[in-house]
Amino acid sequence: MTTASPPSAGSCAAEDARHSDRGYFARRWWFFAGVWLIYLAEPIAGLWQHESVPLRVVGLVLIAVFSAAYILLVPRGAFGGPRIFRLAALGSMGATACLFLVLCGRGGGGLVFTPYLVVTMLVLLSWRLAVPAAVALIAMVTTLPQYVRPFEVHGFQWGIGGGALFAAVVVAGMRLLAGTQYKLSRAEAEIEHMAAEQERLRIARDLHDLLGHALTTVSVKAELASRLVAIDPARAAAEMAEVAELSRQSLVDVRATVSGYREVSLVRELATAREILQAAGIEAELPGAAEDVAGDLRELFGWALREGITNAVLHSRARRVVVRLERRSIEVVNDGVSDGTEGPETASAPTASGHGLVGLSERAAALGGEVQAGRDGESGYRLRVEVPA
Repeated sequence: MTTASPPSAGSCAAEDARHSDRGYFARRWWFFAGVWLIYLAEPIAGLWQHESVPLRVVGLVLIAVFSAAYILLVPRGAFGGPRIFRLAALGSMGATACLFLVLCGRGGGGLVFTPYLVVTMLVLLSWRLAVPAAVALIAMVTTLPQYVRPFEVHGFQWGIGGGALFAAVVVAGMRLLAGTQYKLSRAEAEIEHMAAEQERLRIARDLHDLLGHALTTVSVKAELASRLVAIDPARAAAEMAEVAELSRQSLVDVRATVSGYREVSLVRELATAREILQAAGIEAELPGAAEDVAGDLRELFGWALREGITNAVLHSRARRVVVRLERRSIEVVNDGVSDGTEGPETASAPTASGHGLVGLSERAAALGGEVQAGRDGESGYRLRVEVPA
């Protein structure tokens, strides 16, 4: 037994666009089709001159059925409704028009149904069927009635044929325009979905990077404070004060990330890295300044530094971390080895991409750069980000 998978957000957005367009075109159809039905006044007037009262009643009923199908069934079949509405509209309109011509068509008044039938064909049928059917119907109505004695008409019916041809051209243009607008609406819905998806991925990526780094710092400082509380209470209190400040800053960063205004400063990340490594008891070799780095790359390198330091503290038993900064590259190297308990971003599995490396790779790719992460020698890990000039 199979179960249907739930629709994706993109399909829901496209379906909403289809329903919206369907309702919009149906409402316009009701208005404009209702206006043009005024031309059915001609066969109605002809009915009042008929000598048979039963045929008058039958004719009025046929016109009412024809009008109802034209107003109600055609838009349901044309704008995304079930196929049964197309068949019902074509069948009922064609049958009622033919019956009217046979029973009440004296004088040719029933020929006025032709433009409505042509319009219905162009709206409901595919182009491959609609165009030849409409052309054939217009040609028949223009040329044949003069040879049918009950119609009591003479010569070619240019008025009916020309009117039907004009209606066909107008409706064909409207159909093309409606199709273009429908495709545009679907494209807009897809674009909105893609934008929302990109924003969701951005927030998830930034929250991972921000919280991973912040929680690493908090964890390291809290452990340090717990060791110092008995031997150096003053320093332990200072460390815990920094933990509280980091927590508040992390909350600000999370809010900024959700709002889309989060920026990372390379200078601030260098200072933070120095504090974290010192608290974790890891020897650090860090550059003293970041002025030589290209201005458009400082945020990217800040993220790279954050990822490298987080990896060294959380996922390795590093004793020493070296950070090398150049104008268009940054390299973070640690001499640690995996403790065997961490996930894919450990030194023992440097080629597997964790969430942090994925986010960093996306940021680098946006600037034309490349991320390299892997073993450095027998026991070590190197993260390098480089953006060619």
